[in-house]
Amino acid sequence: MDNAEDDLVIKNILEPLIKEEQSVLRGKCIRRVTFLVERKKQFPAFFTFRERNDYSEDPVIRHLEPALAYQMELYRLTLFDIKSVLADNRSIYLYYGTGKKNINDNRFFVRALIRPGLLQESEATKDFLISEADRVINESLDALELNMAENPKSDCNHIFMNFIPAVAISIDDVRETFRGFIERHGKRMGRLRVQSGEIRLVIKTSPRSPPTPIRFVISNVTGFVLNIHTYKEAKNDRGHDVFLSINERGPLHGKSLDSPYTTKEWLQPKRYSAHLSGTTYIYDFPELFRQVIQHTWTQAKEKDPSLKLPLSFIKVRELVLDEKDHLHEVWRPHGSNTIGMVAWHMDMFTPECPNGRSVIVIGNDITHVIGSFGPAEDRLFFKASELARKLGVPRIYISANSGARIGIAEELMNSFRVCWNNPENPQKGFKYLYVTPDDYQRLADNTKPSLKAKKIHEGGEERYMITDIIGAADGIGVENLQGSGLIAGETSKAYEEIFTLSLVTCRSVGIGAYLVRLGFFFFFFFLKENK
Repeated sequence: MDNAEDDLVIKNILEPLIKEEQSVLRGKCIRRVTFLVERKKQFPAFFTFRERNDYSEDPVIRHLEPALAYQMELYRLTLFDIKSVLADNRSIYLYYGTGKKNINDNRFFVRALIRPGLLQESEATKDFLISEADRVINESLDALELNMAENPKSDCNHIFMNFIPAVAISIDDVRETFRGFIERHGKRMGRLRVQSGEIRLVIKTSPRSPPTPIRFVISNVTGFVLNIHTYKEAKNDRGHDVFLSINERGPLHGKSLDSPYTTKEWLQPKRYSAHLSGTTYIYDFPELFRQVIQHTWTQAKEKDPSLKLPLSFIKVRELVLDEKDHLHEVWRPHGSNTIGMVAWHMDMFTPECPNGRSVIVIGNDITHVIGSFGPAEDRLFFKASELARKLGVPRIYISANSGARIGIAEELMNSFRVCWNNPENPQKGFKYLYVTPDDYQRLADNTKPSLKAKKIHEGGEERYMITDIIGAADGIGVENLQGSGLIAGETSKAYEEIFTLSLVTCRSVGIGAYLVRLGFFFFFFFLKENK
C-alpha cells in the first residue's frame, strides 16, 4: 500500500470483501478474520473483522496483533465505550473510554506489553525489570500527556503493563521496586490524573519452581493514600480463574480475572473538583488523619516492640445540625452534606494517648458553592466551635474557601429588562430595571417574593420597576455578613479558652482568611505573654 492511503481507505477496501463472504465464513464457524497490510517504511497494519460485529472491523484492536489483544486484557473494558487513540510509540496502546452508564466518566487506558527480547535468566533479571518498567512508565506518561490536551476532563486514568517473560525475582523485591517507581514518577502521575495501575508478572522464585502469574494493583484514588495490593492468579473451588490476595486481603480478592474495570464512584467528581482547586476533598481528611496516626504507631512500635496496637486508630462521628440548630453525632455516607461546611468529633488513639484524645474538626467543602460561607455554614461552624469549648478539647479548622457568599437571584437572570436612556446607544446608561406584568406575578405574587417593584407606565406599556431584589433562596445577601461576625466572635473566645489550630489547604478569602489571621494574632500574643 502507498503511504498516502490511510486506515479508512484500507478499511473501505477490505470490508466489502469480507461482507461478500460472510455467509460462508459463518458456516465454517470462523469468528475472526485478520488482514496484515504492509506499507512502505511503516509498521505493518492489522485490520480485524469479527463475527460478533457481523464481520465489521473492530477498531479497538486495529494495528494490534490479535494474539496480543488477549494479553492486554481489553475484555476488561466492557463497561466503557472504547476508542483507540494512535500513539507515536507503537509499543504503547492508548484507549479513550467513556462510561456506558455514566457519560461523564472519561478516562484513558494505557496498555503496554514487555516482550522477552534478549532476556536471559541471570542475575541481571532484576535490573532488566527495573529498567524496562521505568522505560515503559515514561513512555506511557508521554503518550498520555500528548493526548490529554484534547481531553482535559479525563480522570482516573489507568496504566496496565504485562511482562511476557518469566522473571526470577521475589515478590518483596518487586513491591519495593514499584514503590521506587511511584517516588520517581508520582508527581507526574498525579498531574496526569493517573490514579490506578496494574503490573502483571510471571514470577519464578527458584530455577525449578513453576512460573506463577502475580499481579500488583496500585491505586491512589484520594490523591494521598497509596495502596499496593498483591494477587496471584489461581483457580477457585469451582475451577474458575480468580484473584487471590497475598498477605493483606485486597478488594479484588476472589473476583474473576475478567472482572471489568468499574466506573467512577459517586464521590470521584467531587474529589476531582477539589484536586483542580489544589486541595484535598474534605471527606478524605479523616482517612489522612488515620494514615498519619498509623504511621506514628509504626514508628513507636519499632522503638518499643512491647507496645500493643489499638483496635482502631481513629473514631469519627460527623456533627450535623437539626431543624432546631442542635448538634447531633451521626454516621452518614461521605459527601452527603448539603452545605459547604463539615464538622466531626474525632477520638484519636495515639501512642501518647492510647485511650483516645478527642478533637473537634471543622472544614470547608470547596466543592459546594466554591466553599463560601452562608448562614447554614456559619451556624455549623459556630455550634461545633462552641462544643469544643464546652468539652475543653482542641479545635482544628481546615480552611479552603471563598469568603462570605455573595449570591445572585438566579430566577431573575432571564426575566429582568433594561430601560435605556437611549436605546440606540446603550453606552449612555439606563434609567431602571423592570419586569413585565407576567414575570412580576410569577416572581412577586407568592408567599416568598423574589423582588419588590413599583408599577409604572412607559412607552405605552405597563411595567414593574425593580426597587429591591430579595431572592427566593436564603443566604445570598447581607445576612451572610451577620454570620461572619458571629463566627469571628466565637473564634476569639475559642483562641482564649482552648487549643486551636488552623490549616489553609487551598485559598482562604474574606472571613475565612480573617479566622486564620485571628489565630496567628492570638498565637503570637500568647508567646509574648509567656516569654
